[in-house]
Amino acid sequence: GLYRVEGTSMEPALPEGTLALGVRAGRISPGDVVVIRDPFGPGLVVKRVDSAQQRGRVLWLVGDNPVGTVDSRAWGWVASSRVRARVVLAVKR
Repeated sequence: GLYRVEGTSMEPALPEGTLALGVRAGRISPGDVVVIRDPFGPGLVVKRVDSAQQRGRVLWLVGDNPVGTVDSRAWGWVASSRVRARVVLAVKR
């Protein structure tokens, strides 16, 4: 699917307005950028996988902009079942 990055949490790599092409997640590794269902609200969010535990069933997700993000530092570990897509291409607008 095609997703639009909203907000500044993924700057500078993915500034607001970036279009991200996501594919079915498959195997997820640290460093991958993923689209997930927001753990505490409606909608989707884009975050980077920092680490995985329990054979990848739970993920620690971070934004690239540590002062402008809400991520696993607030959420804790996130179930990998929340992942909608792994970003394979991003086009900055």
